[in-house]
Amino acid sequence: MPLLSGYAHYIIKILNSMHVLVKQKPNYGYVVIILLLFFNIQNCLAQKSSIKLGSPTTLTVLKKNYAYSCFNADSKRLAWFEYYTSTVFVYDVKRKSIQKIHLKKGRGPGEYIAVTDLGINGKFVYLSDPKNNKIIAVSINTGKKRDIPLRKDKIFRFIFEKGELFLLENIRPKVLISHYNLKTQESYPLNKDKFNILKEFSNPFYRDGYLLSKKGKVLFITKYLPNIYIYDIHQKGFERKVRFDQSQIEEAPAQKLSNGAKAIYPPTKVDIATEDAIHLFQKPNSVFLLSKGATDNRSYNLDKLYEFDLKREKFVNTYDLGTKVDEITSNKNYVFAYSKQKSKIFRYKIITTE
Repeated sequence: MPLLSGYAHYIIKILNSMHVLVKQKPNYGYVVIILLLFFNIQNCLAQKSSIKLGSPTTLTVLKKNYAYSCFNADSKRLAWFEYYTSTVFVYDVKRKSIQKIHLKKGRGPGEYIAVTDLGINGKFVYLSDPKNNKIIAVSINTGKKRDIPLRKDKIFRFIFEKGELFLLENIRPKVLISHYNLKTQESYPLNKDKFNILKEFSNPFYRDGYLLSKKGKVLFITKYLPNIYIYDIHQKGFERKVRFDQSQIEEAPAQKLSNGAKAIYPPTKVDIATEDAIHLFQKPNSVFLLSKGATDNRSYNLDKLYEFDLKREKFVNTYDLGTKVDEITSNKNYVFAYSKQKSKIFRYKIITTE
């Protein structure tokens, strides 16, 4: 869809035809009205446009019996991590070539204990290592590594929004999402919350989930709860919670250990478990869920994507992936899906239909 800036010369012609440009001095009231009109038209068109996914094509075949995870894509690359070999894979979508960058396990600079998330930002791949309380930045060009220390934050996931880093924390009782300043290496909680975090997430495993960013928002989609938490970056706080279904959860009882500590376990049974989530540029008001399970409202299968409209707060479409997949990611042109069963990464072209 054309950008508003592409209409600039048409706006000037309209203003001239309306005789609002008098002696080269524009009537800014009319300018504002017309700009708002164009924004509204564009927004309406964006909401009414629909998409479909092209047939799956095999992007690459992976070795069997390896532990691949943390898939992430930008406009040029797809990256993921393999645990047994401690390898970062960077796939160049245009050149169809794979680059391998090896990490070492340990507690030293550039070393890791456990990778829980991966993201691409510019010429770097970033990996979160909560055991070492840091994020590792790996240069795609040189393979060099540098540590980004996290002083207070115990993070599980992270995401970049327009170059800014946001963290999903899983330890601090009063912080869920925080903004991390890469220059000062300080984090600033988005803590204008309208709910009690400890009460909302009575089991710390409920804070497991996935982060998405879109249009000045950070979205947290929980794995075990059918909830989406929306944070406003500019307002630096929680905006609202959206529940996309009802789910029954059974918990294992906590156990007291010999040292007096309490052991808490993940839920033993849930109606719905969301395994991943993405958003697509073409559908700014929607999230796409990769979920499994069943409720009285619908069934969820890992060979489908479920589009949930955040404004209307309802499911609006289902997309058949053609095979069971374990993780998904996307850029503006494609959806990428990893299937452990097939040991393949599939690519689906995003096709916009009017």
